[in-house]
Amino acid sequence: MNKFHLLYFIIFFLFCCKKKENFDYNNSIENEIEIVSIEQKNHDLNYLNNPAENDTMCINAIQRAKIDLEKYNGVITNTICFGCINQPYINEIKEIAKEKKIKFYIEDLGCIIYKNQTDGCYSGYVNFFMKKKYGENYYQEIIEKAKSNFINNVVNKDSIVDFYDLNYEDMPKYKNKEITLLDNGIMPVIHTTLPLDFDPNKSMYLNIKFIIEKDGHISNIKLDEWVNEYPNNEKYKDDLYKIAKKELQNKYIEWIPGKYLGNNVRTEKKLQVYFK
Repeated sequence: MNKFHLLYFIIFFLFCCKKKENFDYNNSIENEIEIVSIEQKNHDLNYLNNPAENDTMCINAIQRAKIDLEKYNGVITNTICFGCINQPYINEIKEIAKEKKIKFYIEDLGCIIYKNQTDGCYSGYVNFFMKKKYGENYYQEIIEKAKSNFINNVVNKDSIVDFYDLNYEDMPKYKNKEITLLDNGIMPVIHTTLPLDFDPNKSMYLNIKFIIEKDGHISNIKLDEWVNEYPNNEKYKDDLYKIAKKELQNKYIEWIPGKYLGNNVRTEKKLQVYFK
């Protein structure tokens, strides 16, 4: 990796991370910021039972966990973070949690936090409590059931899988491998005769979403987002969407379908569309 790529990666990494907001910044403003691993004291039961007095992030998280554990039959957590693997069966986990009257909680872990503050204490405390109450394998049993329900839903009930919930090798791909933009979420630029305003310092594009069916054909094309910094172009919004939809239907209809555990699945895909 050359120096430019390394610098770009570091900037991107820091941009994607965020500082936490559930402790007193005024009292910690002079503390230096450090990059830390997710695997910290949040997996140490002794620390969770007796966190440092100045670790207000962890203390507040444990207090929230205790309140939730008293209110519900239990809690199951899902961790999201920069670099974490997506779980396509999140909805199935939520359904199981609802059946069991267990709270489903999403814990967002940042990769930049203040020194002496511990992230992830909510899930750490919950996991120890739930293992003690329901056994060591409680979480894995829920995950396995969720996976089974998910497979049944996508294979037998034609549920839709989000494009980004699949591993890269399982994501749907456009059949013509010479057009790589489509796999990266961008449609080749569309030339139009509409009298549009253009300025290199302004943006105008739309996002369309559609379903890639199990046989590789597309359906359910819809406008997902419209971004326009040109007041005079606003009146062409519907026309541009119709042009983009027609372009997709005429030129880019044959895809290699997405897969999950070897099964073809219906996948939602989005494309960003620019015009000239």
